[in-house]
Amino acid sequence: MTIVGQAQMEAAVVPRRLWDVLTDSRTWREWNPALEWAVCEGALAPGGYVTVKPKRGRRQTAYRIEAVEAPRRFALGLTFGPLAALRQTWTIDATAAGSSIACEIAIAGPLAGLLVRGMAQRASALLPDDLARLADLAAA
Repeated sequence: MTIVGQAQMEAAVVPRRLWDVLTDSRTWREWNPALEWAVCEGALAPGGYVTVKPKRGRRQTAYRIEAVEAPRRFALGLTFGPLAALRQTWTIDATAAGSSIACEIAIAGPLAGLLVRGMAQRASALLPDDLARLADLAAA
């Protein structure tokens, strides 16, 4: 995997509260304004799906849940067969002041540059503000 973007910030909120907001797809458009909506399809577990509809695009996209390690790690993946993959991973760690939350977006595959690099770059540019809004929502 090639890392396209990453961001990290400190939040004055306990890890479990950050986790609860992060993994509630109903709140995603509140901290990620690029989304029109997001829905977790079934249980929040590896192998499940989260479907999102970006404001910018005409199509919804189903991301496969790759990791759910409460309250520390949550990862979503999007694949185009063996040709391209995009992975977004959030990591939450406890700190003396509350939490540290980080997000990384990575791509892989022989056609990743063509199929998912642009999407990964756009999402990466929004990461610092998205994390700040996520922390603010969790603190509210």
